[in-house]
Amino acid sequence: MHSNFSYISNSTVMLFLCAIAIIGVLCQAIYFMRIGFKRGAELGIDSDAMKQVVISSGIFSIVPSLPILISYMILVPALGKFLPWVRLSVIGSAAYETMAADMAVKAYGYSSLSDAFSPEAYVSIAWTVTGAILLSALSTFLLKPYDKKMKSMQGKGSKFMPILISAMFLGLLGSMSAPYLVDFGNITGILTIVVAGATVIILNNIGKKVKIVKEFAFAGSMITGMVFAAAFSAFLG
Repeated sequence: MHSNFSYISNSTVMLFLCAIAIIGVLCQAIYFMRIGFKRGAELGIDSDAMKQVVISSGIFSIVPSLPILISYMILVPALGKFLPWVRLSVIGSAAYETMAADMAVKAYGYSSLSDAFSPEAYVSIAWTVTGAILLSALSTFLLKPYDKKMKSMQGKGSKFMPILISAMFLGLLGSMSAPYLVDFGNITGILTIVVAGATVIILNNIGKKVKIVKEFAFAGSMITGMVFAAAFSAFLG
């Protein structure tokens, strides 16, 4: 990482600030787990059975966490060790973090997150990824009427709703991936998207017969895309 902003991104102060949020979330999890155990005891559930549920849940959460770990490794070179740690641990996603950070750094005139940008740009990235997602708090007020409307539409035509939701999701993905697919000056990016997309389709088809493979489809496509991106970069320059 370029030294002109690494003193911020990897500083002890940044570690301390991010650790506060992480510890707060861990304390909440422990608190709710204690409440759950207490309520389970009131209902007469065996403590060994409840412990087994915790262990099983912990094991099965490892696989869904792999894409998050990969995303963290991708963001560390650009944003430092601590900001991606707290962003991906508490609230946020790789797609959002990367997109918001990329928009913020481009507003300063840089081409991408791989550039050696200034401390001011880094601070703006931190504010952007943190502040923009706070708008999700509006979901408390907006999702209830939205949910009612969706349920009423589902009652009128249940066959239409799956199509509508799928179209909305595909539109979201399209708006995020289209700029890279039509950037013919970046052949490596286009080939990487194609390879990653083909990989997830293949793994999902295999997952129909071997269930555990489907759980690794997303993580597998990301890893495959990263490997091929490095290969394409090496061969295409």
